[in-house]
Amino acid sequence: MSDFKTMDETIGNFFPKVGLVYCDKIAHLIKTLLPAVGDKNFKMSAVQNDLHPNQGYILSTRKTIDVEYLGRKYIITIAEAE
Repeated sequence: MSDFKTMDETIGNFFPKVGLVYCDKIAHLIKTLLPAVGDKNFKMSAVQNDLHPNQGYILSTRKTIDVEYLGRKYIITIAEAE
């Protein structure tokens, strides 16, 4: 039993505990619920991740959605407040 406690403490020292971030969930809700209001004037892009431009790995949990409504373009950004 003490081996497991030592392992847990060791892992905890190398990987500090972080809280969950819900950017994906909020982006999903926007993509799902905004069109559900029944207004056919919305055009929306796919949810875009914050990726490194050359390497393609994730830089942050920030998400963006491009929206066009009645000819005007908007960007919805979902990001964790600092």
